[in-house]
Amino acid sequence: ESLVEVEDRNFLHELADSLGPGERRGPLQVALRRRGSASLKRYVLLSVFRVPQNPGRLSCAITVGAPARPPVPRDESGFIAPQSVDSVVSDLIQEAALAGHDVDLALVQLKGLQDALGGMAPNAVEAVRRQIASIFRFESYGGLGASRVAEDRFAILRRSGQGGGLIERLQAACGEAVSAEGVSLGLKGATAQQNLKAMRYALDRFIEADPAVVAAGFEDIYARTAAHALRLRTML
Repeated sequence: ESLVEVEDRNFLHELADSLGPGERRGPLQVALRRRGSASLKRYVLLSVFRVPQNPGRLSCAITVGAPARPPVPRDESGFIAPQSVDSVVSDLIQEAALAGHDVDLALVQLKGLQDALGGMAPNAVEAVRRQIASIFRFESYGGLGASRVAEDRFAILRRSGQGGGLIERLQAACGEAVSAEGVSLGLKGATAQQNLKAMRYALDRFIEADPAVVAAGFEDIYARTAAHALRLRTML
C-alpha cells in the first residue's frame, strides 16, 4: 500500500479484505504515491485475483502506462466529485456498452447516517466516510466508486448479476445506528444514451424519494425516454 496515494489505500484494504476465493477485480485505476517534490500524479492499472487453492494469497498484476480512461476526480472521502459525475458515468456507460457488459444502477440509502456522524469526532467521521467510499469502489463496475447524491444517499454502477454483499458490508461499517437499504435497477435501454437519460431521471428522483419508490417508477422512466425519442424522430 506504500506504493499508492492515500486516497487509494482504504480501497486496497477493502479489496484485500473482501475478495473471495476465485474472485477477481480489475483492471482498476490507482494513483502511484508521489516521491519527493513531484507534483504530477501517475496512474497504473491494477488487476487482483484471490487464488482459490490458497485463499490467503492475492495474485496481482500492474500495468504501467496510459490508463484506459481519464483519472476519476474524487472528493476528500473518495466519492466521485459532484461536478464530474455526469461525464464520468457517461464515459463508463459507453465503455460497458462497447465491451458488451450489462450494468445496473444501484441506489443505496444509509438511513440515520447523518445523525450517527454528528456524534463523532471529525477524524472518526472522515474514517467512516472513507470506508464507505472504499466499499462502494470495491462493489462498482471498474472500481469507479459512488456518487454521493445526498448525505445518506449514494449511487453506483455495477455489473449486472454481480453477487450480493454490498448492503451487508455497508451495514457492518456503519453500525446499528444506521439502516442500510438499496435497490438495483437494470439499465436495459437500446442505446447507451437511453441508459444515461434513464439514470439521470432516477438520480433526480432519488434526491427525495426512497430507493424502493424510485424502483417502482423506473419502468415508466424508460417509457417516457422512448416516447420522447419517438417524438423527436417524428419532428425530424
